Amino acid sequence: MKKAFLFLLISIMSWAQTYKIAYKTSFEGKINENQDPIVVFANKTENYILSEAILNKKKSFPYEVVKNNIVDFKTTYYGLLSNDKIAASDTDKLQKSHTYENKNETKKILGYTCKKAVTSVNSNTIEIWYTTDLGVFGSPNMIGQNLGLVLE
Repeated sequence: MKKAFLFLLISIMSWAQTYKIAYKTSFEGKINENQDPIVVFANKTENYILSEAILNKKKSFPYEVVKNNIVDFKTTYYGLLSNDKIAASDTDKLQKSHTYENKNETKKILGYTCKKAVTSVNSNTIEIWYTTDLGVFGSPNMIGQNLGLVLE
């Protein structure tokens, strides 16, 4: 079941121009090198969020893959326990996502012009740098999904 699901994921994403982005988290400017990076496959209509260990078939059960449909703002969570696939859907997740304050700041990340937005989660201020240059939407989590492709 695990192999078939990953093959299906890659097959679906191959129909359109798809970008693969690997994200690592940092704290106070320092990256923890012993982490399992988050991988996002994004195209103009959807994106998938999973970990590098899942993608490389090195993660044991249970685990989760998230699919965001950008067109109709539908989020589907695929939780895999042993060989059984469990799916749950939340059709409001992206629409009810965070509110953002756009800043008049830009910077180049990987050669793309990125815009800055700020949001708050549990009284923590989070800065998001995203680009609209590629015409795709994606983020390592639900924050910034509807802004563009989050690069930082």
